[in-house]
Amino acid sequence: YNLENEIWKRLLSLQGTIIEWTYFLSPRSFPSHPTSVFSAIAAVCETNLRLVFRLGGRKDPPSKLELKALAGGRHTKRQMFYLPGDVAKMVKIKTCTIAQDVIKDLCLQMGLTSDMDHEEYALFADLGKQAMPLSIQPTEYILDITTMLERQKIEYWLGIKKVIWFRPLRLESALYVNMLYNQVRPDVIRAHLVMLVEGNLEWQTHHTLVLLAALQHRIAGNNTAPFKVQVAKLLPPSVVHMASPDDWVAAVVQEWRKGVEHTEQAGAKRRYLTEAMKLPLYGSCFFPVKYCSDPHVQGECIMAINKTGVHFLSQKTREPFVTYSFQDIVSSRKLRSNTGQQFLDLKCGNLMVMRVTRCETAYGREIATLITQYTKMQLEEGRRRESKIGVFRADAALAAGTY
Repeated sequence: YNLENEIWKRLLSLQGTIIEWTYFLSPRSFPSHPTSVFSAIAAVCETNLRLVFRLGGRKDPPSKLELKALAGGRHTKRQMFYLPGDVAKMVKIKTCTIAQDVIKDLCLQMGLTSDMDHEEYALFADLGKQAMPLSIQPTEYILDITTMLERQKIEYWLGIKKVIWFRPLRLESALYVNMLYNQVRPDVIRAHLVMLVEGNLEWQTHHTLVLLAALQHRIAGNNTAPFKVQVAKLLPPSVVHMASPDDWVAAVVQEWRKGVEHTEQAGAKRRYLTEAMKLPLYGSCFFPVKYCSDPHVQGECIMAINKTGVHFLSQKTREPFVTYSFQDIVSSRKLRSNTGQQFLDLKCGNLMVMRVTRCETAYGREIATLITQYTKMQLEEGRRRESKIGVFRADAALAAGTY
Protein backbone atom coordinates (compact mmCIF):
# COMPACT_ATOMS: atom_id res chain seq x y z
CA TYR A 1 0.00 0.00 0.00
CA ASN A 2 1.46 3.37 -1.10
CA LEU A 3 -0.33 6.39 0.41
CA GLU A 4 0.97 8.80 -2.25
CA ASN A 5 -0.21 6.58 -5.09
CA GLU A 6 -3.58 6.11 -3.39
CA ILE A 7 -4.13 9.87 -3.08
CA TRP A 8 -3.18 10.44 -6.74
CA LYS A 9 -5.62 7.75 -7.84
CA ARG A 10 -8.41 9.42 -5.89
CA LEU A 11 -7.58 12.85 -7.27
CA LEU A 12 -7.60 11.35 -10.78
CA SER A 13 -11.19 10.20 -10.28
CA LEU A 14 -12.12 13.77 -9.28
CA GLN A 15 -10.16 15.27 -12.18
CA GLY A 16 -12.14 13.13 -14.61
CA THR A 17 -15.31 14.88 -13.49
CA ILE A 18 -13.98 18.44 -13.52
CA ILE A 19 -11.85 18.65 -16.66
CA GLU A 20 -13.54 18.41 -20.06
CA TRP A 21 -11.38 16.32 -22.38
CA THR A 22 -10.45 17.59 -25.83
CA TYR A 23 -11.84 16.24 -29.07
CA PHE A 24 -8.45 14.60 -29.74
CA LEU A 25 -8.25 12.77 -26.40
CA SER A 26 -11.90 11.73 -26.10
CA PRO A 27 -11.70 8.63 -28.37
CA ARG A 28 -8.60 7.48 -26.48
CA SER A 29 -9.97 7.94 -22.97
CA PHE A 30 -11.59 4.51 -22.50
CA PRO A 31 -8.78 1.93 -22.54
CA SER A 32 -9.51 -1.51 -21.18
CA HIS A 33 -8.60 -1.95 -17.53
CA PRO A 34 -8.01 -5.63 -16.73
CA THR A 35 -8.14 -6.84 -13.16
CA SER A 36 -5.36 -5.15 -11.21
CA VAL A 37 -4.79 -2.91 -8.21
CA PHE A 38 -6.00 -0.03 -10.40
CA SER A 39 -9.15 -1.64 -11.82
CA ALA A 40 -11.54 -0.16 -9.24
CA ILE A 41 -10.33 3.42 -9.61
CA ALA A 42 -10.23 2.98 -13.40
CA ALA A 43 -13.91 2.00 -13.36
CA VAL A 44 -14.73 5.12 -11.30
CA CYS A 45 -12.78 7.31 -13.71
CA GLU A 46 -14.56 5.77 -16.70
CA THR A 47 -17.98 6.40 -15.16
CA ASN A 48 -17.08 10.01 -14.43
CA LEU A 49 -15.67 10.58 -17.91
CA ARG A 50 -18.74 9.21 -19.65
CA LEU A 51 -20.86 11.64 -17.66
CA VAL A 52 -18.54 14.53 -18.56
CA PHE A 53 -18.77 13.70 -22.27
CA ARG A 54 -22.57 13.69 -22.01
CA LEU A 55 -23.16 16.72 -19.78
CA GLY A 56 -19.90 18.63 -19.51
CA GLY A 57 -17.64 18.85 -16.47
CA ARG A 58 -18.21 20.37 -13.07
CA LYS A 59 -18.60 24.16 -13.20
CA ASP A 60 -17.06 24.94 -9.79
CA PRO A 61 -13.75 23.66 -8.41
CA PRO A 62 -14.14 21.33 -5.43
CA SER A 63 -14.06 22.74 -1.92
CA LYS A 64 -11.32 21.98 0.60
CA LEU A 65 -13.69 19.68 2.47
CA GLU A 66 -14.42 17.68 -0.68
CA LEU A 67 -10.70 17.31 -1.46
CA LYS A 68 -9.92 16.34 2.13
CA ALA A 69 -12.68 13.73 2.16
CA LEU A 70 -11.56 12.29 -1.19
CA ALA A 71 -7.93 12.11 -0.05
CA GLY A 72 -9.11 10.29 3.06
CA GLY A 73 -10.89 7.65 0.97
CA ARG A 74 -14.44 8.93 1.44
CA HIS A 75 -16.10 8.97 -1.98
CA THR A 76 -19.62 9.84 -0.79
CA LYS A 77 -21.22 12.61 1.21
CA ARG A 78 -24.50 12.30 3.09
CA GLN A 79 -26.76 15.15 1.96
CA MET A 80 -30.14 15.92 3.48
CA PHE A 81 -33.10 16.60 1.16
CA TYR A 82 -36.52 17.74 2.36
CA LEU A 83 -39.88 16.67 0.99
CA PRO A 84 -42.92 18.96 1.40
CA GLY A 85 -43.95 18.84 5.05
CA ASP A 86 -40.31 19.01 6.24
CA VAL A 87 -39.84 15.26 5.83
CA ALA A 88 -36.07 14.73 5.72
CA LYS A 89 -34.45 12.06 3.54
CA MET A 90 -30.74 11.31 3.40
CA VAL A 91 -29.12 10.67 0.00
CA LYS A 92 -25.52 9.67 -0.65
CA ILE A 93 -23.86 12.16 -3.01
CA LYS A 94 -20.75 11.40 -5.08
CA THR A 95 -18.45 13.72 -7.00
CA CYS A 96 -20.42 13.19 -10.20
CA THR A 97 -23.96 12.97 -8.77
CA ILE A 98 -26.42 15.11 -10.73
CA ALA A 99 -29.90 16.28 -9.71
CA GLN A 100 -31.51 13.63 -11.90
CA ASP A 101 -29.81 10.90 -9.84
CA VAL A 102 -31.15 12.36 -6.58
CA ILE A 103 -34.67 12.71 -8.00
CA LYS A 104 -34.62 9.06 -9.05
CA ASP A 105 -33.39 7.98 -5.60
CA LEU A 106 -36.11 9.93 -3.77
CA CYS A 107 -38.84 8.84 -6.20
CA LEU A 108 -37.92 5.19 -5.73
CA GLN A 109 -38.28 5.69 -1.97
CA MET A 110 -41.82 6.97 -2.68
CA GLY A 111 -42.66 3.93 -4.81
CA LEU A 112 -42.32 5.68 -8.20
CA THR A 113 -40.35 3.38 -10.51
CA SER A 114 -41.07 4.84 -13.95
CA ASP A 115 -38.65 7.33 -15.54
CA MET A 116 -41.70 9.22 -16.84
CA ASP A 117 -42.86 9.71 -13.24
CA HIS A 118 -39.41 10.96 -12.25
CA GLU A 119 -39.57 13.68 -14.91
CA GLU A 120 -42.40 15.37 -12.99
CA TYR A 121 -40.18 16.32 -10.04
CA ALA A 122 -37.48 18.94 -9.54
CA LEU A 123 -34.91 19.89 -6.93
CA PHE A 124 -34.46 23.37 -5.53
CA ALA A 125 -32.34 25.19 -2.95
CA ASP A 126 -34.26 27.27 -0.43
CA LEU A 127 -32.20 30.35 0.45
CA GLY A 128 -34.47 31.76 3.14
CA LYS A 129 -37.20 34.38 3.08
CA GLN A 130 -34.92 37.11 1.74
CA ALA A 131 -34.17 35.40 -1.57
CA MET A 132 -35.94 33.44 -4.32
CA PRO A 133 -35.52 29.65 -4.25
CA LEU A 134 -32.79 28.48 -6.61
CA SER A 135 -34.12 25.95 -9.12
CA ILE A 136 -31.72 23.09 -9.90
CA GLN A 137 -31.75 21.70 -13.42
CA PRO A 138 -31.78 17.88 -13.80
CA THR A 139 -28.28 17.82 -15.33
CA GLU A 140 -26.60 20.08 -12.75
CA TYR A 141 -24.05 18.57 -10.37
CA ILE A 142 -25.25 18.64 -6.75
CA LEU A 143 -21.79 19.45 -5.39
CA ASP A 144 -21.55 22.38 -7.81
CA ILE A 145 -24.65 23.88 -6.20
CA THR A 146 -23.68 23.22 -2.59
CA THR A 147 -20.06 24.34 -3.09
CA MET A 148 -21.17 27.60 -4.73
CA LEU A 149 -23.61 28.40 -1.91
CA GLU A 150 -21.15 27.50 0.83
CA ARG A 151 -18.40 29.64 -0.73
CA GLN A 152 -20.81 32.59 -0.69
CA LYS A 153 -21.72 31.73 2.92
CA ILE A 154 -25.41 31.45 2.06
CA GLU A 155 -27.58 29.37 4.36
CA TYR A 156 -29.68 26.89 2.41
CA TRP A 157 -31.51 23.62 2.44
CA LEU A 158 -32.26 21.34 -0.52
CA GLY A 159 -35.75 20.13 -1.34
CA ILE A 160 -37.80 18.27 -3.92
CA LYS A 161 -41.30 19.07 -5.21
CA LYS A 162 -43.69 18.02 -7.92
CA VAL A 163 -43.66 20.56 -10.76
CA ILE A 164 -45.39 18.63 -13.56
CA TRP A 165 -48.91 17.25 -13.09
CA PHE A 166 -49.40 15.20 -16.24
CA ARG A 167 -49.51 11.51 -15.36
CA PRO A 168 -52.10 9.88 -13.04
CA LEU A 169 -51.28 9.92 -9.33
CA ARG A 170 -50.15 6.69 -7.69
CA LEU A 171 -51.47 6.78 -4.14
CA GLU A 172 -50.24 3.38 -2.88
CA SER A 173 -47.20 4.64 -0.96
CA ALA A 174 -47.84 6.41 2.36
CA LEU A 175 -44.70 8.53 1.91
CA TYR A 176 -45.87 9.61 -1.55
CA VAL A 177 -49.36 10.47 -0.28
CA ASN A 178 -47.92 12.53 2.58
CA MET A 179 -45.56 14.37 0.23
CA LEU A 180 -48.34 15.30 -2.20
CA TYR A 181 -50.74 16.23 0.58
CA ASN A 182 -48.19 18.56 2.17
CA GLN A 183 -47.59 20.23 -1.20
CA VAL A 184 -51.26 20.58 -2.21
CA ARG A 185 -52.70 21.61 1.18
CA PRO A 186 -50.96 25.05 1.35
CA ASP A 187 -52.15 25.88 -2.18
CA VAL A 188 -55.72 25.03 -1.17
CA ILE A 189 -55.72 27.10 2.02
CA ARG A 190 -54.17 30.08 0.20
CA ALA A 191 -56.87 29.79 -2.48
CA HIS A 192 -54.24 29.44 -5.22
CA LEU A 193 -56.33 26.70 -6.84
CA VAL A 194 -59.62 28.62 -6.61
CA MET A 195 -60.95 30.55 -9.60
CA LEU A 196 -63.75 33.06 -9.08
CA VAL A 197 -66.30 33.79 -11.80
CA GLU A 198 -67.43 37.42 -11.74
CA GLY A 199 -66.19 37.61 -8.17
CA ASN A 200 -68.19 34.58 -6.97
CA LEU A 201 -67.54 30.93 -6.20
CA GLU A 202 -69.04 28.41 -8.60
CA TRP A 203 -71.16 25.70 -6.96
CA GLN A 204 -68.67 22.92 -7.77
CA THR A 205 -65.75 24.87 -6.28
CA HIS A 206 -67.83 25.74 -3.17
CA HIS A 207 -68.74 22.07 -2.67
CA THR A 208 -65.12 20.93 -3.13
CA LEU A 209 -63.83 23.44 -0.57
CA VAL A 210 -66.45 22.30 1.93
CA LEU A 211 -65.56 18.63 1.47
CA LEU A 212 -61.83 19.40 1.72
CA ALA A 213 -62.47 21.26 4.98
CA ALA A 214 -64.27 18.23 6.43
CA LEU A 215 -61.47 15.91 5.30
CA GLN A 216 -58.82 18.22 6.74
CA HIS A 217 -60.64 18.15 10.10
CA ARG A 218 -60.47 14.34 10.05
CA ILE A 219 -56.82 14.32 8.95
CA ALA A 220 -56.04 16.45 12.01
CA GLY A 221 -57.25 13.54 14.16
CA ASN A 222 -60.64 14.91 15.22
CA ASN A 223 -63.50 12.50 15.87
CA THR A 224 -66.32 15.00 16.40
CA ALA A 225 -67.89 17.49 13.98
CA PRO A 226 -66.13 20.87 13.71
CA PHE A 227 -67.62 23.98 15.27
CA LYS A 228 -67.65 27.55 13.99
CA VAL A 229 -64.13 28.64 14.99
CA GLN A 230 -62.60 25.44 13.58
CA VAL A 231 -64.46 25.74 10.28
CA ALA A 232 -63.13 29.26 9.75
CA LYS A 233 -59.56 27.91 9.99
CA LEU A 234 -60.28 25.03 7.61
CA LEU A 235 -61.28 27.32 4.70
CA PRO A 236 -59.21 29.71 2.56
CA PRO A 237 -59.43 33.13 4.30
CA SER A 238 -60.12 34.87 0.99
CA VAL A 239 -63.43 33.00 0.46
CA VAL A 240 -64.80 32.89 4.01
CA HIS A 241 -66.71 36.17 3.52
CA MET A 242 -68.64 34.72 0.54
CA ALA A 243 -71.13 32.96 2.84
CA SER A 244 -72.29 33.41 6.40
CA PRO A 245 -70.41 31.53 9.17
CA ASP A 246 -73.51 29.47 9.94
CA ASP A 247 -73.87 28.42 6.28
CA TRP A 248 -70.23 27.31 6.14
CA VAL A 249 -70.57 25.32 9.36
CA ALA A 250 -73.78 23.64 8.18
CA ALA A 251 -72.23 22.65 4.86
CA VAL A 252 -69.01 21.27 6.42
CA VAL A 253 -70.90 19.34 9.13
CA GLN A 254 -73.18 17.84 6.48
CA GLU A 255 -70.16 16.48 4.55
CA TRP A 256 -68.65 15.28 7.81
CA ARG A 257 -71.73 13.23 8.64
CA LYS A 258 -71.97 11.77 5.13
CA GLY A 259 -69.04 9.50 5.89
CA VAL A 260 -65.93 11.60 6.45
CA GLU A 261 -66.11 11.06 10.23
CA HIS A 262 -65.65 7.29 9.76
CA THR A 263 -62.71 7.58 7.34
CA GLU A 264 -59.24 6.61 8.53
CA GLN A 265 -56.66 9.41 8.51
CA ALA A 266 -54.60 7.78 5.74
CA GLY A 267 -57.72 7.29 3.64
CA ALA A 268 -58.76 10.89 4.29
CA LYS A 269 -55.44 12.12 2.87
CA ARG A 270 -55.87 10.06 -0.28
CA ARG A 271 -59.43 11.30 -0.74
CA TYR A 272 -58.27 14.87 -0.07
CA LEU A 273 -55.91 14.60 -3.04
CA THR A 274 -58.51 13.11 -5.38
CA GLU A 275 -61.10 15.75 -4.42
CA ALA A 276 -58.57 18.59 -4.81
CA MET A 277 -58.26 17.60 -8.49
CA LYS A 278 -61.72 19.11 -9.03
CA LEU A 279 -60.48 22.63 -8.23
CA PRO A 280 -60.06 24.72 -11.42
CA LEU A 281 -56.33 25.40 -11.03
CA TYR A 282 -55.25 22.06 -9.58
CA GLY A 283 -51.86 20.92 -10.84
CA SER A 284 -50.63 24.44 -11.60
CA CYS A 285 -47.30 26.11 -10.90
CA PHE A 286 -47.68 29.84 -10.25
CA PHE A 287 -45.30 32.68 -11.10
CA PRO A 288 -45.69 36.45 -10.54
CA VAL A 289 -45.52 38.58 -13.69
CA LYS A 290 -44.96 42.33 -13.38
CA TYR A 291 -45.87 43.12 -16.97
CA CYS A 292 -47.22 41.28 -20.01
CA SER A 293 -47.37 42.79 -23.51
CA ASP A 294 -50.52 40.86 -24.47
CA PRO A 295 -53.32 43.46 -24.76
CA HIS A 296 -55.76 41.16 -22.93
CA VAL A 297 -53.66 41.26 -19.75
CA GLN A 298 -54.32 44.17 -17.41
CA GLY A 299 -51.39 45.18 -15.20
CA GLU A 300 -49.54 42.75 -12.94
CA CYS A 301 -50.82 39.19 -13.07
CA ILE A 302 -50.16 35.59 -12.12
CA MET A 303 -48.94 33.07 -14.68
CA ALA A 304 -50.24 29.55 -14.08
CA ILE A 305 -48.75 26.63 -16.01
CA ASN A 306 -50.48 23.26 -16.05
CA LYS A 307 -51.17 20.48 -18.54
CA THR A 308 -53.80 22.59 -20.34
CA GLY A 309 -51.39 25.43 -21.18
CA VAL A 310 -50.06 28.78 -19.97
CA HIS A 311 -52.67 30.97 -18.28
CA PHE A 312 -52.40 34.66 -17.37
CA LEU A 313 -54.65 35.20 -14.35
CA SER A 314 -56.03 38.13 -12.39
CA GLN A 315 -54.21 38.53 -9.08
CA LYS A 316 -57.45 39.02 -7.16
CA THR A 317 -59.91 36.57 -8.70
CA ARG A 318 -57.64 34.11 -10.54
CA GLU A 319 -59.90 34.57 -13.60
CA PRO A 320 -57.92 34.07 -16.84
CA PHE A 321 -57.13 37.10 -18.99
CA VAL A 322 -55.78 34.91 -21.79
CA THR A 323 -54.55 31.34 -22.27
CA TYR A 324 -51.86 29.95 -24.61
CA SER A 325 -51.88 26.26 -25.44
CA PHE A 326 -48.52 24.52 -25.72
CA GLN A 327 -49.20 24.03 -29.43
CA ASP A 328 -49.35 27.83 -29.78
CA ILE A 329 -45.91 28.40 -28.22
CA VAL A 330 -43.12 27.95 -30.74
CA SER A 331 -40.18 28.94 -28.53
CA SER A 332 -39.16 30.97 -25.47
CA ARG A 333 -36.19 33.23 -24.78
CA LYS A 334 -34.87 34.81 -21.57
CA LEU A 335 -33.60 38.41 -21.67
CA ARG A 336 -32.05 40.89 -19.25
CA SER A 337 -32.05 44.67 -19.79
CA ASN A 338 -29.17 47.05 -19.04
CA THR A 339 -31.03 48.09 -15.89
CA GLY A 340 -31.26 44.51 -14.60
CA GLN A 341 -34.89 43.83 -15.52
CA GLN A 342 -35.56 40.21 -16.46
CA PHE A 343 -37.89 39.27 -19.31
CA LEU A 344 -39.22 36.16 -20.98
CA ASP A 345 -40.29 36.28 -24.63
CA LEU A 346 -42.88 33.72 -25.79
CA LYS A 347 -42.97 33.31 -29.56
CA CYS A 348 -46.47 32.15 -30.47
CA GLY A 349 -48.35 31.26 -33.64
CA ASN A 350 -47.26 29.31 -36.73
CA LEU A 351 -44.98 29.73 -39.74
CA MET A 352 -47.50 32.05 -41.41
CA VAL A 353 -48.40 34.31 -38.48
CA MET A 354 -46.01 34.87 -35.59
CA ARG A 355 -46.22 37.15 -32.55
CA VAL A 356 -44.05 37.67 -29.48
CA THR A 357 -45.47 38.12 -25.98
CA ARG A 358 -42.98 39.72 -23.61
CA CYS A 359 -43.31 39.09 -19.85
CA GLU A 360 -41.34 40.81 -17.13
CA THR A 361 -40.62 38.15 -14.53
CA ALA A 362 -37.72 36.89 -12.46
CA TYR A 363 -38.79 33.28 -13.09
CA GLY A 364 -38.01 33.05 -16.81
CA ARG A 365 -35.77 30.03 -16.41
CA GLU A 366 -38.35 28.02 -14.47
CA ILE A 367 -41.18 29.00 -16.84
CA ALA A 368 -39.21 28.07 -19.96
CA THR A 369 -38.25 24.71 -18.43
CA LEU A 370 -41.87 23.85 -17.56
CA ILE A 371 -43.14 24.80 -21.02
CA THR A 372 -40.48 22.60 -22.62
CA GLN A 373 -41.32 19.65 -20.35
CA TYR A 374 -45.07 19.85 -20.89
CA THR A 375 -44.64 20.20 -24.65
CA LYS A 376 -42.36 17.15 -24.71
CA MET A 377 -44.82 15.08 -22.65
CA GLN A 378 -47.77 16.03 -24.85
CA LEU A 379 -45.83 15.04 -27.97
CA GLU A 380 -44.85 11.70 -26.42
CA GLU A 381 -48.45 11.07 -25.32
CA GLY A 382 -49.64 11.83 -28.86
CA ARG A 383 -47.15 9.36 -30.34
CA ARG A 384 -48.22 6.63 -27.88
CA ARG A 385 -51.87 7.24 -28.72
CA GLU A 386 -51.18 7.08 -32.47
CA SER A 387 -49.18 3.90 -31.97
CA LYS A 388 -52.09 2.25 -30.13
CA ILE A 389 -54.53 3.33 -32.85
CA GLY A 390 -52.19 1.90 -35.49
CA VAL A 391 -52.00 -1.44 -33.69
CA PHE A 392 -55.81 -1.51 -33.29
CA ARG A 393 -56.33 -0.82 -37.01
CA ALA A 394 -53.80 -3.49 -37.97
CA ASP A 395 -55.53 -6.05 -35.74
CA ALA A 396 -58.92 -5.08 -37.18
CA ALA A 397 -57.63 -5.42 -40.74
CA LEU A 398 -56.09 -8.80 -39.91
CA ALA A 399 -59.34 -10.01 -38.40
CA ALA A 400 -61.31 -8.82 -41.43
CA GLY A 401 -58.90 -10.64 -43.74
CA THR A 402 -59.21 -13.80 -41.70
CA TYR A 403 -62.92 -13.89 -42.22
